[in-house]
Amino acid sequence: MRALEHALTIVKAFATASHQGYHAQHDENEHRDPREASIVDNIPPELHYTTIHGSSSMEAQGLVWADHLSSQTMERMSLAIMSNAVRGEMALQYKLCLFSKATTFISRWLRVCPSDQMSDYLDQSRKVYGAATLECLRRIDFTRSPNLAMLQALLAGAAVVQLHGDTTRSWFLVSLASRSIVSLGYHKMMTFMPDSDEENEIRRCIYYCYYMDKTLSMLLLRPPSLPQLPFNPADLVHTDPQLAVSMHVKILVKLARVQDVALSLVLKDPRHQALATKEVMLENIQTELKSIGDEIQQSRYPPHREPSVMIEWDTVDFTFFLNRYYSASSRLIFLARQD
Repeated sequence: MRALEHALTIVKAFATASHQGYHAQHDENEHRDPREASIVDNIPPELHYTTIHGSSSMEAQGLVWADHLSSQTMERMSLAIMSNAVRGEMALQYKLCLFSKATTFISRWLRVCPSDQMSDYLDQSRKVYGAATLECLRRIDFTRSPNLAMLQALLAGAAVVQLHGDTTRSWFLVSLASRSIVSLGYHKMMTFMPDSDEENEIRRCIYYCYYMDKTLSMLLLRPPSLPQLPFNPADLVHTDPQLAVSMHVKILVKLARVQDVALSLVLKDPRHQALATKEVMLENIQTELKSIGDEIQQSRYPPHREPSVMIEWDTVDFTFFLNRYYSASSRLIFLARQD
């Protein structure tokens, strides 16, 4: 009984926090740097090379996982910026993606940097690129009709805002990205041509947006924005034995599906209010979590034991056990209402 009361208290506290909303005391002026405006308009050429080369090499080292911006995408955007092939809104969208990638890279480098002095300099650069990302967000007109570049920029901006600790704003940007996917009809795509660069970019945007949408919605206990997809988003993640974190990404997307089901129970989705339906859903969650748990154990250890890779697997473990907690809490609430 005490365990049940404790679970109910925690869930009630989460629900209260959801209604109040989380608004981090995030003063954007605090992140402003005199260099941010100039770097947005004059990007150093070496930054382009770093993001292009880093996208592939850092994925191989396990420092970053495959988000919606591949090394091929970063090269295409960088060449377009350097050659002035894009201007106006699209140029800002490309630059936002570039600065977001740089911010993410440095955040990961800081995890494994052995030198405190070097870490200080890296952190200064991280703040500059993060501020440049926010500056691009301020300049872009997101009321325009969406396109692939806008979708990529929204997701890139959401990632950096989340790094700054503003979960609510990140959730809002992801909701805009979700609506963009629907507006562009990407949520109905059933097949993807492997030789099409554009369709590969779309594929990555879908699974990354799905992961962000379900995860942030669960954190805030708010309804997700991306509608139910006619396919398994985890199937969109290509795994490569040579990339230590590719399986890690696939598992996180699978866990996002579990979060989506659990969230529908917590938020009392009217489609799932029948007691028999809830019982089946909870059983399915338990079965899926057991399967994912076995997959984690098989994928986590051999043959990659680099510290950077193990840190990323810690993220998977945390998400997995968080899902186990929500599943157990949902079951306790369900059983309590049977009495």
